[in-house]
Amino acid sequence: AARSQAQGRLRRWLFVRRSAFLMVLGLMHMLLLFPGDILFIYGVTGLIAIAFLRRSPRALLTWAVAILGVGAAINSLIAVASSGQAEGLPAELVEQGSLGAAAYAVADYGGVVQYNAITSAIAQSSGIITGLFWILPLFLLGMAGAKSRIITDPGSHRPLLRRIAVVCLPVGLIANLPLFEVGALGAAGVAPAAGSAPVAVALTLVNLIAVPILGIGYLAAAGWWWSGRQPARPMVAVGRMALTAYLLESLIVFLVFFGFGIYANVGVAGSIGITFGTWLVITLICDRWLRHFTYGPFEWLWRAVTYLRIPAIRPPR
Repeated sequence: AARSQAQGRLRRWLFVRRSAFLMVLGLMHMLLLFPGDILFIYGVTGLIAIAFLRRSPRALLTWAVAILGVGAAINSLIAVASSGQAEGLPAELVEQGSLGAAAYAVADYGGVVQYNAITSAIAQSSGIITGLFWILPLFLLGMAGAKSRIITDPGSHRPLLRRIAVVCLPVGLIANLPLFEVGALGAAGVAPAAGSAPVAVALTLVNLIAVPILGIGYLAAAGWWWSGRQPARPMVAVGRMALTAYLLESLIVFLVFFGFGIYANVGVAGSIGITFGTWLVITLICDRWLRHFTYGPFEWLWRAVTYLRIPAIRPPR
């Protein structure tokens, strides 16, 4: 947006194509690999965020707080309505999970795609509206940080980043403690927590507000730490190939689950092992790739769709 405005006009169609590409890629991702895709709702949110591109940082912060407040009210009402339900996943998701595990166990890719399609339809359709009231404010906070040059020039804002980290990390860690009671899916709002309406509302507000506070604390701490140091090249490579790395996560873990038939049958230790192994492979791939190419493969495709021209994939010699 800054480059576009520096040229004298805001070329909104760039952002429309950029967001539409994410939506198409997200649909393919959730169908072929992983039903818990985030790219589709990022694309939808990006389309809405176009309306805020000219806003000042202060206005963006105001809008973020206002939208988050509306989202908190809506999600609190939903939490009250579902507070009497039994704890656990919705029955349709439990049923689909069993079908998905069976398809993985016998290496039935058609069954996996069917499971992904139905699970995506259930999870994505139920979460896209409420999710927008959570994700859009985070987009606007990011835009405010970029316009204030906190993100683009963290070295000039180290004292501010340190203050943010000192406040947000302890507050976020303490405020997130109640989510340990409901597990990862309950914390994400997928599985309702058994209990009274006040408890359900409190957990909803923790999820909507405390989780971003902790995330902002992590980001501020990382920005403060790395702005005064030279980050390791593999870390930089993964950052420059963030979209490709995200999709590689799903591809690698899909191959593990599909090849060994262990979907939904991995314990905590196995999950941690798969996580570290996956990120070791992704880091090595990204580092080696950018030794020879300017962009990751999906970043290259994303730029081509955005600007309607083929970018050079190799750096000039």
